[in-house]
Amino acid sequence: GTTSFTGYKKAVISLDNASGAVAKTLAATDCGSIVFLNVTSDTGSRGISVTLPAPAAGLHWDFVIADAGDGTNDIEIKTSADGVDIKGTMNSVKTGVEGGAFSGSTITIDVSDVSTKTDLDGTSFTIVSDGTHYYVLGGVMFGGEDAFGTGFEVSANTDVDD
Repeated sequence: GTTSFTGYKKAVISLDNASGAVAKTLAATDCGSIVFLNVTSDTGSRGISVTLPAPAAGLHWDFVIADAGDGTNDIEIKTSADGVDIKGTMNSVKTGVEGGAFSGSTITIDVSDVSTKTDLDGTSFTIVSDGTHYYVLGGVMFGGEDAFGTGFEVSANTDVDD
């Protein structure tokens, strides 16, 4: 027989800062979801922070910046422990701006550092785990017009002390 996937939809997690700062901790049961990041409010101190669960082989999420706003609120994706990294590559859409490889426990889309904030809209990437760390599949084509390290920033500082 054949298997049909007609009508299959991914689970959607929509995070929006309209009412205030957002701190979402994903669970392993959220695996396979698409996470929409909406910075619809430009009022300060309303960042969006997403914490990944402890790594387990096969965990994965798709992330989409649906609305980057036009203010200073950052989007942060981090692991649950400093010893767990998100690894991958990124490149900017701006001609002549080089990307680079990254590895760290926190990815920050620093909206205030991005020169043309609306270019972030539609930036998307998939994060998967091998059971030890997380990896960005295919890299991030960053919608900001800034060099690696400005706008797209990676650090080793989760809020969790391991």
